[in-house]
Amino acid sequence: MGHVTTLMGMSGYMAPEYAATGVLNDKSDAYSFGILIMEIISGKASIDYSGTEIEAVYLIDWLKSMVANQKFDSIVDPKLPKLPLLKELKRILLIRSSLC
Repeated sequence: MGHVTTLMGMSGYMAPEYAATGVLNDKSDAYSFGILIMEIISGKASIDYSGTEIEAVYLIDWLKSMVANQKFDSIVDPKLPKLPLLKELKRILLIRSSLC
């Protein structure tokens, strides 16, 4: 695969391997797609700049914290038209965390 120029604001979708090696692969795509899915489920952006850029919170780090503290219900955006079943949500989060 070729070299990709990352636009400002897109770093929240960048797979850690790509950031370290500059090489894209299928796992990089799966990682980015997973972040997109988690944005939809949580209603949060891939990076939260509500403070300063130094205090930016990455969605993946927030998700890991929520899973570690077993706060699965707090992950889902209450504005979703239909909330996922807890069993389904846990499955998505486990798949997502295995890609990190």
